[in-house]
Amino acid sequence: MKTITTLGVVSVLFLGLITSASASIDKNLKYGQRDKEVTELQEFLIDGGFLKGLPTAFFGLLTLKAVKSYQKSVDISPTGYVGILTRQKINDSILSDLASSTQAEIQETGTTTALTLDSGCSSTFGFNTITGKSCSISIMTPNIITQVFDVCKNIEGIQTSVPVSMLADSSGNCFIQYQQNNYVTPPIVPSTINSQPIVQPTTNTTVGSVTVIADPNFTSNRVTGGATNVPVGQFTMKAYGEDVKVKSLQVAFTQGTVTTLGWVSLYVNGAQVGTSQNYTGSNLNYALGSSLIVPAGQTVILTVKADIVDSNNIAYRTGSIVAVIGGVDNNAQGLTSGQIITVGTPTIVGQLMTISTFSSILINTPDFRALSINSNSNNIKIGSFTFQSPSCCQVVANGVVVNFTYGGNPAMMPSNISNLILKVDSKVFSGTLNDNVATFPYLDFNIPENTTMVFDLYADIGSSTGTIKTNMKFNTRHAISGTHQESLSDGVVISVISAQ
Repeated sequence: MKTITTLGVVSVLFLGLITSASASIDKNLKYGQRDKEVTELQEFLIDGGFLKGLPTAFFGLLTLKAVKSYQKSVDISPTGYVGILTRQKINDSILSDLASSTQAEIQETGTTTALTLDSGCSSTFGFNTITGKSCSISIMTPNIITQVFDVCKNIEGIQTSVPVSMLADSSGNCFIQYQQNNYVTPPIVPSTINSQPIVQPTTNTTVGSVTVIADPNFTSNRVTGGATNVPVGQFTMKAYGEDVKVKSLQVAFTQGTVTTLGWVSLYVNGAQVGTSQNYTGSNLNYALGSSLIVPAGQTVILTVKADIVDSNNIAYRTGSIVAVIGGVDNNAQGLTSGQIITVGTPTIVGQLMTISTFSSILINTPDFRALSINSNSNNIKIGSFTFQSPSCCQVVANGVVVNFTYGGNPAMMPSNISNLILKVDSKVFSGTLNDNVATFPYLDFNIPENTTMVFDLYADIGSSTGTIKTNMKFNTRHAISGTHQESLSDGVVISVISAQ
């Protein structure tokens, strides 16, 4: 047996003339871009030893560092931005390389391997003198190729996961690792080399998607004018393939009669995302960062809320509202694939909401009926009224006026009534009677939405007899919009008789 030492793994790449013969950097480049000219930039940096790995077409942190290193080497301020000066230097260098390039570039890599020949063979030429078989030896040696992809960071600078089919080292670099099988037949003569080309394996990474529709379970179709932070549209968002981060959304109200709305807000599964904005007729753009992530296979509820007031903060009394979302391209990103995708295009139209007027109710308290009282009586209840605030919103009590109607023969005199007191729950207010009108101007307090309150009217009655009937007018205003409302109710007839 004879042993011949030869090169075990050889990869000879015939590049002919430099592959970038027609390449040049024709536009400014910066961090974050993905472009074919970024590939040409990376090829130049790799050839110059400033960047390791293979081109990715993405201007990431490794490319940024390599550009800065190159700029230092050619006495340009190391900003990392490939502008006119840097492009001129690169293009001049490429032209210089082309002028001096007259032969193929041969790249050799590998290790030395000892080859043992069979008996009857003195070299790898010819045939075995004993067996008659060919003396050539074919060697297949796997050569591990590592392609540096870039630093594992998304655009916020925080990598949530390493992309599928990639690895991450301790420095935070993402890379692809695969094998190149180099077949070599000694002796090493170019015409006998059967070298398999480097092929980057195809990954089966699924790029995510999100469907958005008007929520079929949102059955509300009416809002109250002046109401605050109430739903005006609701949508469902479902992700497929991977978790998807929706980074921005656009909202408008273009299909109803309303042209302005107050304090429009977005809620995801009940929690607010983004910043509230007033709608004045132009699209509202919400920057969401990482606050809206739709998990793969799951559905989230997106609710649009608003104050039902115009640009002057006056409550709407009639009209309709339709929320329309979407219409922005490249506004989302798959968290596994890292791919930029579009969610909400074309736009999605929400539910038609009809505006009704906010209204309160004031009635005579049902269990307070017509009665007879004695003259010369003090602190007698002569009226009782029940107020029901609207279900939409909080209101503010803004004064009470009580009109008196006198009867009898002779008729009851206003001077026969004194010390008017209005009791509201635990609150007590004094009034002033002027002929047939009593006012309670200092009555000013908040009444929560959908709240019932009883107003009891007390007075001292003098010696005159006759009848008294009260009519109450209760003024309120919307706590947010300031819209005013009057609630009216007739009372019952009180008969004043002489004390026996």
